[in-house]
Amino acid sequence: MKRVLIVYASFSGATEEIAHYVKRHMESAGYTVDLVPANAQHMDLSAYQLVILGAAIRGNTPNEGITAFINSNKEDLNQSTTAIFAVCGTITSTKQNRIDNALTYPKKIASGITPIAEAVFGGEMPSSGWIGNLVGKLLLGVIPGDYKNEDEVKLWSQLVIETLETRQHNRNNIAIEPE
Repeated sequence: MKRVLIVYASFSGATEEIAHYVKRHMESAGYTVDLVPANAQHMDLSAYQLVILGAAIRGNTPNEGITAFINSNKEDLNQSTTAIFAVCGTITSTKQNRIDNALTYPKKIASGITPIAEAVFGGEMPSSGWIGNLVGKLLLGVIPGDYKNEDEVKLWSQLVIETLETRQHNRNNIAIEPE
């Protein structure tokens, strides 16, 4: 049986919603998917062919729930096949330096884990009143809105599936040369 674990840490619900998008696309490809919120609990990851970690980013920092989960499961995660996604508003910025910074978030989440795929998805940028919105636009290059895009998540999910299945196929076809 092909099993996937998705562990997510959300501030306002956008990361959880994106985790559900990933779950739906993995299930449509024939995977059995467990979806759990991140916390410090240790989990047995050996039953999963893939562990996907997703976290919201606020102030350049991953949600502490995902950090606690990774710290509690670091050894097992290093032995697992993983993929990572981040959710933040600054990926939608009009300022290239903000986008470039947002693209580093999966590495911040990974904490030394080497994933087979990474992504950064837009989340929700709530309105902060006219002054807050103006400051957000001028400093960060972002405006309030819902930037979740299920089509982007679907494409990434397909990439993850293809990468995982190619790796598994290659492992199954390794020939051992006789001495």
